[in-house]
Amino acid sequence: PIRWISTEHNISSYFLLTAMSQLTDDPRYRDAARAIQVTLLTELWQDDLGQFAQGMREDGAMDRTRALDCASWGALFLLAIGEKDKVARAMSTVDRVYRSEHRGIRGYRPYSEVSVYKNPRIQRALLPDTPDAQWQNLPVVWSEGTLGVALAQLRLGNVAGARGLLTEMLKLREGGGLQYASRELPYEFVGYPSVGGTAWHIIVEETLRNPNAPKVWAR
Repeated sequence: PIRWISTEHNISSYFLLTAMSQLTDDPRYRDAARAIQVTLLTELWQDDLGQFAQGMREDGAMDRTRALDCASWGALFLLAIGEKDKVARAMSTVDRVYRSEHRGIRGYRPYSEVSVYKNPRIQRALLPDTPDAQWQNLPVVWSEGTLGVALAQLRLGNVAGARGLLTEMLKLREGGGLQYASRELPYEFVGYPSVGGTAWHIIVEETLRNPNAPKVWAR
């Protein structure tokens, strides 16, 4: 059995189970979604960070790594369950902690306040020019994560902000998709087109185009 807990995966599972409950009226899905909701709020929300923790480690210790998706996707989850004060705090954290610019592209970085590679020897080998680099001082824009922020902005009525991010991400367009990130970081982020960034671009674009259509990741 997997003994670590990922906040990101639980947020995704919450929305899946909620949708399945609405589709089937099966109480098992409703109850499972409710259990995830309670645990996320009581165990993984970090008031001092203004966002959710990344998860819990195998030994049961909290993993308080600053991760963008735990703030932006976290905001979508909080909005779905009506936690408006926490939504505002999470989105404030997104703009304050993760905003980034690289190659003339404005967006958001995936992490902050942590080394790019956990092992110092690996970091020295893979980033010899910046062996002490942490995510917050490494210029990089992550397309998938940035577009998750755009969807949260849309749900909060910030249409102009979402359109702006959508336009910025088109600067990462290559062929039929979007590059995963604005730079390559070995074993972390690649520069070639990705399903993740491209799919999120379609989600945001379609939400802008058809605001009254059934919403992805909404209760």
